[in-house]
Amino acid sequence: HFGGGVVGNIGTCDTFCAELAKTIGCVVLSVEYRLAPEHPWPAGLDDAIASFLWARDNAPQFGAPAGLAAAGGDSMGGNFTAILAQELKQLGLPQPVMQLLIYPATDITDHSGSMQTCADAIPSRTI
Repeated sequence: HFGGGVVGNIGTCDTFCAELAKTIGCVVLSVEYRLAPEHPWPAGLDDAIASFLWARDNAPQFGAPAGLAAAGGDSMGGNFTAILAQELKQLGLPQPVMQLLIYPATDITDHSGSMQTCADAIPSRTI
């Protein structure tokens, strides 16, 4: 959603998802997830995990091999994708066949040099 888990919607990724599907020749399902702060952690992650499991279980509906699915996302979606694999492993469930992590939010602290240098350039939302 290009919004760090707090802004944006499914429509913001339509062009990218369509181009990905066309270029790679795969089925791409773009899913909506609940945003913070209205829906506190881990609501968005729960939505991402449920969406992945649904996609994997229903893959033949989309012409994909049964029981197989990849997962990917940008920003917070990349974060969800990275956590998804860890959660599935802990549950003893099959892993995604591939992960596509696009500038994933893997460190959400504000202590890095770039976070300090670019603090005024980052759009923020008052909570």
